[in-house]
Amino acid sequence: MMAIMLARYGLPLSVRIKLGLISANTPFYESMLIYQHSVDTSLPDGTVVFLGDSITQGLANVAVAPNSVNYGIGGQSTSQLHDSLRNYPSLPRAKAIVLTIGINDFLQRGERGVAQRLARIDQALPAHVPLIWNAVMPVAPAQADLSGVAQANAEIKRLCAQRPQCTYVDTWPLLADASGLIRPAYFLPDGIHLSPEGYRVWIVALRKHTQP
Repeated sequence: MMAIMLARYGLPLSVRIKLGLISANTPFYESMLIYQHSVDTSLPDGTVVFLGDSITQGLANVAVAPNSVNYGIGGQSTSQLHDSLRNYPSLPRAKAIVLTIGINDFLQRGERGVAQRLARIDQALPAHVPLIWNAVMPVAPAQADLSGVAQANAEIKRLCAQRPQCTYVDTWPLLADASGLIRPAYFLPDGIHLSPEGYRVWIVALRKHTQP
C-alpha cells in the first residue's frame, strides 16, 4: 500500500519498476521504458504517439506522421502496455495515438483475459485524444490461435465504436488473403513480423488517418 501511495507522487520510473509497480520482464524492456519516459518528458504538444510491440517498434513512424514518436517495445503484452501508460505524460497533449497491441498475448500463450486487458487500456487512454486503433495483426497459423485473435479484434472494434474520435484499422484485408492466411510477401520468415513490403502497405493505410 505504501509503495502504491508513493508511486502516485512521482517515484522515479526505475524505482517503480524495482517495486514491481511496472511490469518489466527483461533488462531490455526495463531500459526501453526508462529511455522512452526520458524522451516523453520533453515531447512537444501535438505529437502523434505510436504505442505497441515489436511490430510498432519496427515501423518508420515518420513515414506515417512527420511529427511523431515511436514507443513500440518488442515483446510487449497488453498488461505491460497498460502498466506503462502512466510513464507517457504527453498522451493528453498528443495530436493522436496510434495503438497496435495484443499479438504477444497470443504468442506467449497468455491470451486468457485479453478482452478485459484491452478494455483497461481503452479506459486508461485520454478520451479527448483521437485514437487510431489497429487490429491485432495476422500471423502464421502455427504461431497463434487465429480464432482467438479474431475475437480480440472484435473486442477492439467494439471498444473503438464506443469511443469518441476512434478509428479502427482492420489490418487483415491488407496483410492476409481472403481465407485469413498471411500473404508471404508481407511477412518475414517467422510469420509474425512484417517485411519491408508489409510495412509499406501498412504505412499507406495509416497515412489515410493521420494526414490532413
